[in-house]
Amino acid sequence: MLDLQYEHFRLQVDLSGSRLTAKEKDVIGLLLAGHSVKAISIMRNRSLKTVSSQKQNAYKKLGVRNDIGLFPWLLKG
Repeated sequence: MLDLQYEHFRLQVDLSGSRLTAKEKDVIGLLLAGHSVKAISIMRNRSLKTVSSQKQNAYKKLGVRNDIGLFPWLLKG
């Protein structure tokens, strides 16, 4: 379960049934909280390419094609 605090609201997203790695879950959680790939790479001290790859791998595992497709996961949480 990802528990995300973003400004004035809190999100809980259940990714426990997914096959995501811990770092992929971290990237997805930060994306759902409104952070860009570039911001995540800076926050986590990872290259932009690494974060982008983690995002794409997570999207494949979740069956998501683009950023818009990620938001139904908010409703499952």
